[in-house]
Amino acid sequence: MTTELLGKAERATDKERARRHPDLARHSSRLAAAVEVLLEVTDADGELTIGQVWESIDAVVPRSQLRESVDAVADLVPPPGLDADAETRARLTERTAMKALPRLLDRRTKITEADIDPGLLAGSWKALVLPKDGGVDRSGHPPAARPRRARR
Repeated sequence: MTTELLGKAERATDKERARRHPDLARHSSRLAAAVEVLLEVTDADGELTIGQVWESIDAVVPRSQLRESVDAVADLVPPPGLDADAETRARLTERTAMKALPRLLDRRTKITEADIDPGLLAGSWKALVLPKDGGVDRSGHPPAARPRRARR
C-alpha cells in the first residue's frame, strides 16, 4: 500500500512538472537572452551606466517580460539546496490514505475494509489484503502462508 501511495505521488509530481515544462522553457529562454546581453556589455571595453545596460537588455527582452519570467521561474523551480523530492513528499502528505497510514500500521488497531481505500488495491493485492473471511490482512499473506496466532 505504501508503494502504491508513493508511486501515485511521484506520478502526480512528474505530470505537474511536464505540464509546467513549456512555461519554464519560455521563461528560461528570456532570462538566458537577458543574461547573455549583460555578459556581452560587461565584457566590452569602456564604462557603461546602469541605464545603458538596461537599454541593451530592453532591446532584447522588455523589462516587463523579464520581471514576469523571473517571478515564474522562482515559482516553478525549487531554490538551490532544496531537496529534490520535497514536491513529491508534499503531494504524498496531501493524500487521505497517507494521513491514515500511521494509525493503520499500529498493530493494536483492528482494521476494517471501511478504513482503507480499495482503489489502492489492484490485481492480486485485493484478494490478499481483503480475504473472503472478512477483515483486512495487513501483511497481505496468501491464505496458506498466513501465520497462525499462538493460543494463550
